[in-house]
Amino acid sequence: MLTPALQFAVSLIFVYLLLSALSSAIQEIVANLSKWRSNTLETAIASLLGDAGLKDEIYKHPLVKGILRPSWLFTKVDRTHKPSYISSAMFAQVLQDLRATQGASLPAATKTVLATVLKGAATADEEKEKIENWFDDAMDNVSGWYKRKAHAWLWVISGCICVALNADTLAIGKVLWNDPTAREAVSEAAKTYASDKESKATEGSGTTDEKLRAVTQARNDLNGLSLPLGWCKGDAKDCPEERQWPGGLASVLKIVGLLITVLAVSQGAPFWFDLLQKAVNLRLAGDLPPDSRAQQ
Repeated sequence: MLTPALQFAVSLIFVYLLLSALSSAIQEIVANLSKWRSNTLETAIASLLGDAGLKDEIYKHPLVKGILRPSWLFTKVDRTHKPSYISSAMFAQVLQDLRATQGASLPAATKTVLATVLKGAATADEEKEKIENWFDDAMDNVSGWYKRKAHAWLWVISGCICVALNADTLAIGKVLWNDPTAREAVSEAAKTYASDKESKATEGSGTTDEKLRAVTQARNDLNGLSLPLGWCKGDAKDCPEERQWPGGLASVLKIVGLLITVLAVSQGAPFWFDLLQKAVNLRLAGDLPPDSRAQQ
């Protein structure tokens, strides 16, 4: 049995989780359609080699061409999607092959970089190891670029969703605190959600179709909550104040409430899923009573 205060915390965390899952799923759809990962990798390889032309040679190599994904949209023409990931071993092997076949024609910038990277290598295996380490270090930085870009877009998408759904933390918190029935219903839904051991808040995986289903599921979960989400006109029937845009100083509180939600949602779905599981597992009702059968 959860205490009212813990019910309130669990319910609010659950709302943030569903909003975060919705935002993350939409962000992943945008990332997949815009090919953020493959474009970021391609830009990074060109920067690493110091020459866009040599980057194209990397992608034309048979080893890399073998992992290109055919386009499902343009099935009648020769269209492929560039990879979102290339292993360091493959990159090193391809670069060594290009050095062996095009050594004299390699760009001057690339020769200078490779001379520094391969300094001290006496054998082909040592060269391969140095190239792999160089590539892995560069990809660590590329991962940082991508995460910063993805997080910035998560802020934008979260803001749009919170405004569109009228996800005002102050208004939602007021309802959850003053309405025990709504608070208990949301907390029970949260416990059911958290009991699933598979993380429903996974980011960065799945196809576009799976992300579309995740968007639909998160939206349905939000619709199932007895909370003042969405907007309505003041003259509409059964339109509570929380679902209207207030006037005067109250509009400042509305903006503050929306900003609090955006800040919370931008933390990401995995953060709120982990916190929800920890909060649900808390028991503030004291120790369990002794088993009467054991006493007998």
